[in-house]
Amino acid sequence: MTRYAMAFRRFRWGGFSTHGSSLGYYNSTPIELVGGFFSILAAINFSLYFFAITRRSLLPILSNPEFRFFLVILSLVVFATCIELYRTETFGFQDSLVHGFFQATSVMSDNGLGAANYPSWPPHVVLLLLGASFFGGCVGSTCGGIKAMRFLLLYRQGTQEIKQLIHPNAVFATKVGGYSVPDRVIRSIWGLFFLYIFFACIFVWGLVAIGHDLVTAFGTVAACINNMGIGYGETSGSFGTLKEPAKWLMCLAMIFGRLEIFPILIVCSRAFWRF
Repeated sequence: MTRYAMAFRRFRWGGFSTHGSSLGYYNSTPIELVGGFFSILAAINFSLYFFAITRRSLLPILSNPEFRFFLVILSLVVFATCIELYRTETFGFQDSLVHGFFQATSVMSDNGLGAANYPSWPPHVVLLLLGASFFGGCVGSTCGGIKAMRFLLLYRQGTQEIKQLIHPNAVFATKVGGYSVPDRVIRSIWGLFFLYIFFACIFVWGLVAIGHDLVTAFGTVAACINNMGIGYGETSGSFGTLKEPAKWLMCLAMIFGRLEIFPILIVCSRAFWRF
């Protein structure tokens, strides 16, 4: 095996690891707990750290509605993952808690680190984590995905719509942190949400059309468009199994996901270049 092939094998996971099995190489509970904790820290809006440092208080972080919403969703995902790992007898009780906590926070924060042979877990657990990768972390963090703030606003807007249907003549405002959110912002979020899911479906269809199975297509698109780096199916160990056209398509998916679609569509639109 050439040194280039060996290097490729060492970096086959999406995260920054010098081993092919990522953090799982160390088989260490403390390392996974620390990795999960810092995954959460990386998922927080970095501007909140600035306010916390300048005010010498954690209140700006703890009182932030997006962060609290993110913690609620993350807690549900971690809880469901740990319970299912134990219920399906994939691991014992302690290992289910450790591996479930680390892998759920890793995938949801899109840091690309893996442990405990994550692709071999029960399919419904992997599906839950891949879905959580679309949620991502907070706005202004290192995470990929759609972001917690957008899901929070969509949730608030959805509840307001239910109230509006019950009371058609009432006037309701979508609020976050005590402030009303303009309708223009809500429309832009709905637009991004639609385009994100639409292009994810297009990329999945493209991989299936190229010749990959549906499981591989969904797992690979989730890894690329969310910039997560952990594939599933044929790409669970290496993205080198993808066919050449699929690799180009996934490069496009990574660009779309990292730039959040709108900048690319704006640059490609005729109106942008019209003077």
